[in-house]
Amino acid sequence: MKKMLVVALLALAGAANAGSFIVEYSPVKGIGRPDGTGYLIKAGENIAKNVELDVQAAIAQSDGTNAVSTRLETGLTPRFDIGFGTFYTKFGLGRKLDVRGNKDYFGIESGIVVPLNNKISVRYGYRYRDGLGGDTGERTDTHRLGASYNLTKTDAVNVRFDRQRGDSNQDSWNFAYIRRF
Repeated sequence: MKKMLVVALLALAGAANAGSFIVEYSPVKGIGRPDGTGYLIKAGENIAKNVELDVQAAIAQSDGTNAVSTRLETGLTPRFDIGFGTFYTKFGLGRKLDVRGNKDYFGIESGIVVPLNNKISVRYGYRYRDGLGGDTGERTDTHRLGASYNLTKTDAVNVRFDRQRGDSNQDSWNFAYIRRF
């Protein structure tokens, strides 16, 4: 619990200088494993036109066992305007921390965001994740489908469904608040 608080406080401190800040809540339906709950804090900044650098901390807790795992990840996301929407590819490196030990991993996510009007956009993405340096148990494929609603020019809410398969099988609904600075 103390580690979770330290990670959350560090993420909040970094968010003060970020271009965007996201908090997310995720009820998780485990497939062949316990259900659980996830929380994510993410801060990002555009480091060049259409290129974002971000850091995030994700904390997951399994129902019943109360086992906790934490993922710390940094990513680089170039974006490309394709007329009717925006194509993106995120390259991420991370570390999973839990009672079984630490595991390093990489992830690549590509997708498209299509605005329906000035308030609503929809998104589809696919993420591939795998372990680094012989770390096992991290190989997953995740399909993501979501929608975002802009409350103001700087505030938005997002809902997304993730279907993850591989070494970890789960479905989750993800509810997020986004603040842009």
